[in-house]
This record gives sequence, C-alpha cells and structure tokens, in this order.
Amino acid sequence: MKAEGISDIYERVLKGTSVRLRPVLMTAAVASLGFLPMALSSSSGAEVQRPLATVVIGGLLSATFLTLVVLPVLYILFEKKNKKVIIMKPLNMALLILCFAGVSFLPLVSLAQNTTVDATRVLTLQQAVAEALKNNSNIKSANYLIDLQKVLRRSAVNIEKTNFSITQGQLNSVHYDNSFNITQRFEYPTVYKNQLELADEKIKGSEYQFAVNQLNLTANVTSAYYQVVYFTNKEKLLLSQDTLYANLAKASAARYRTGETNLLEKATSEMQSLEVKNWIQQNESDILIAKKQLKILLNSRDNISVADSVITKRNIELPTDSNIIASHPMLKYLQQQFEINKKETDVQKAKRLPDFLAGYTNQSFRGIQNVNGTNQKFTGWDRFNSFQIGVAIPLLPGGYKSKINAAKINEQIAAANWEYEQTNLYGQLNILLEQYYKHKSALAYYETAALPQADLIINNAVKGFKSGELSSQQHLQSLAIALKIKTDYIEALYHYNQSTLAIENIIGIK
Repeated sequence: MKAEGISDIYERVLKGTSVRLRPVLMTAAVASLGFLPMALSSSSGAEVQRPLATVVIGGLLSATFLTLVVLPVLYILFEKKNKKVIIMKPLNMALLILCFAGVSFLPLVSLAQNTTVDATRVLTLQQAVAEALKNNSNIKSANYLIDLQKVLRRSAVNIEKTNFSITQGQLNSVHYDNSFNITQRFEYPTVYKNQLELADEKIKGSEYQFAVNQLNLTANVTSAYYQVVYFTNKEKLLLSQDTLYANLAKASAARYRTGETNLLEKATSEMQSLEVKNWIQQNESDILIAKKQLKILLNSRDNISVADSVITKRNIELPTDSNIIASHPMLKYLQQQFEINKKETDVQKAKRLPDFLAGYTNQSFRGIQNVNGTNQKFTGWDRFNSFQIGVAIPLLPGGYKSKINAAKINEQIAAANWEYEQTNLYGQLNILLEQYYKHKSALAYYETAALPQADLIINNAVKGFKSGELSSQQHLQSLAIALKIKTDYIEALYHYNQSTLAIENIIGIK
C-alpha cells in the first residue's frame, strides 16, 4: 500500500489489519479447535496431552494478538522515526486497530484525549504543484470533460431509429391480409460530416479548458505556497522583535526598581513587548490559514508544511514580444469556442437540407386475380414485395432559419468574448509590469541601503541603551524604525514574487 501511494501510516495499518483479520483468526482457530479435545481430555494419557495442548493453544492466541495488535503498533513506531508525532498510547492504538478490523465485542472507548497526531508532510513547491495537478477535483473534472466529449463524438453519426410495423386487415379485398413494413429515415450526409467536425472541435475546447484549469491551479498553488513561506519568515522576524522588546522590558523593569526611570517607561516597554506577542499570535493564525488554503488546493487531509524556510527573490524573464499572450490557454479556449459555434452554424445549415426515406413492404394477397389473361387464385402464403424511396423537404423553413441566425449570434458572442479577454489580458499585463517595476525598485532600495542601515540602527540602539547613552524612548523609536524596515522588506519581497507569479500566469508559463 505504501508503494501504491497511500502515504498515511494509520490508513495503511487500519486497512492492513482489516484485510488480514479473517486469515489470521481462521488459521489460529482451526489449530486451536483441533487441540481442544486434547486440552479437555480426561482419558488415559491426559496428564501428558493436556499441558501440551494448553501450551499450543495459548501460543496461538498470543501470536494472534501480537500479529493483529502489537505488530501494527511497532510498525507505526519505527515508520514514524523521522517525523514529529505524538504516538497513541498502546492500549488505545490496539483498540482502534481491532475496532476497525471488525472485532465488534471490544468496547468503544474515547480516544480523543489520548490520541494526538501531528504527522506533517514537508513539500517542495514542485511537489506541491505535482500533487495538486494529480488530486485536485477541478482538474479531475476537466479531465472527465475531455473523456465525455470523446464519448459523445461516437454519437455524432446518429441515424434515426428503424421503423418496423405490421398491418393486418382487409387490405386488398374482403379477405384478411397482412403486411410487414420497414422504413428508415436518413439526414443529408453533410449533417453527419458537420456533426463529426463539431464533436472534434468540442474535444479541442475541453482540452483547452483543461489547460486553463492547470495553469490557474499551478498559479494558485504557487501563490499559496509562497504565502506560507512569507508568514513563516514574518514569524521569524517577529520572534526576533519579541526577543529585543522582552530584553528591553526586563531592563526597564530593573531600572524602575533602582529608581533610574519612571513608571511610564516601564509600562511603555512592557506594552510594546505584549504588542509583539499579539502580532506573533495573529501571524500564527495567518500561517494556519495559508496552510489550510494549500491543503484545499492539494485536496489533502494531511498536515502540510513547506520545505522552503527563507523567502527568496523569484527570477523572471520579462516578455519582449507584444504578442506573447496570444498563446495564453484562455485565449485559445475562447478562440476554440468561436470555432465550435461556427461548426454549430454549419450543422444547422445542413439540417435545412432534405432528408431521405427508404422503405420495404412485404404483404399477402387473398383472392382471384387475372394474370396475363388467366384467373389465378392466391392464398395467404403468396407474398408480394414493394420498395419506397422518398425525400423530406421542409415546407416552412422559418424554424431552421431562426436556429441558423441564433448560431451566428453565438459566433458573434464568442468573438466578442475573445476580443474582450485579449484586451483584458493585455491591460492586466501592462499593470502587472508596472507593479513589477515598482516592487523591484523598492527591493533595490531595501537591499542596497535600508537593510544595512536597519542592522546598524539595531546594534547601536542596543549598545547605546545598555551603556546609558540612549533613553528608553530613544531606544524604542530606533528599534521601531529598524524593525519596520525589515518588515517592509519582507512584504515588498512577497509582493514582488506575487507580481512575478501573476505575470507568469498572464503569459502562460506553468
């Protein structure tokens, strides 16, 4: 099961014990029942047979317990050696395994208080994207749509049902005769040809829709992944701030006790430290929310964590060709909708053409009939054949014309949607490029000037406060400025990466 991709250890254990329950119990039960007469024997030689049978039966029962309960628990313990997990208490784990395996006589106890599982899967960005493309329900739905259109293509050449009928009665004379009739209606061959072409276009449209869903899912997973990385880095910065302000609060409290400062300075320092702790709690909630969003995109119930611990600057090659977005899957999809509507128009035009009818009749004739000057008597066993060929022409073509006009309007709608989306993508690309240059300029400022100065301010502020050269208020102001620079840098880097992701999505990079 592990090789087949079942990553959850508890799922493997529960399924394995459920599958092996009956074979293990049957093997032990057969041997135990076989030794039961020996264990209960009181005849001659029973003093030797009974201990032997008791030992064998006891060994089988203990081996069954070890196989179904202890072995799975040991498997979990050794399998989890490289992951952070709080293992269930052995008794609760054993009860859970047996309950899922089908042992109904065991009492069901509450395991919530003693079972805490925190098995976390660490994923890289590439792994997260691959897992999302494999498991996401939206991707599966788009893939099913392709299969649906391929199946519907087989119904493109759909000849109408063949009509079979029997007529009984006085068809030719007072005698009762019968007639067998077969008729078939065919549409004009162009209809079937156009319907096949329409089915092929719909298959292409569903494939483009699949590509659009893939592109959007990749962008959403990447964005959610970097959001987790962003809040994780923000947490590190907040923890460093917490350390600085906690040290400041301790120093202010000590100075207040010695009378070197007043209560206002002590309260201000403590309040700033509490404020940072509140920010840390808020950021922890943001991390959980981002991870849950990532789990939703991956369609996973496992605890997810990201492998990247440091937010890095994404590199992107900006487009130089103004027609770069012409290959965007959404534009191809909308253009394909126009082609689909064109084929719909061709189908409606073809349906206006005449239909063909073909029929065959076989009937009996009773009575006397003059054949070549000779009266000849016919019975019910004498059969006569006839063939029928006809053409069905629409006398009132208004309905067909309305459907053709409606199909042409759908063509115009599809063309307008394509033009709008093309204009919209060009506009979005220009806006994103401006945002990209703005964030890039901000990053250059932080990397070359602001960040080094922020580190310098923090070091000098801490030294100056310890030496008494700076007051608590000056120390707080200096730390606030420096830490704001660091926070703004992380936010600028995050927004820069998000702008690059959006540009990649616009130009169709997966």
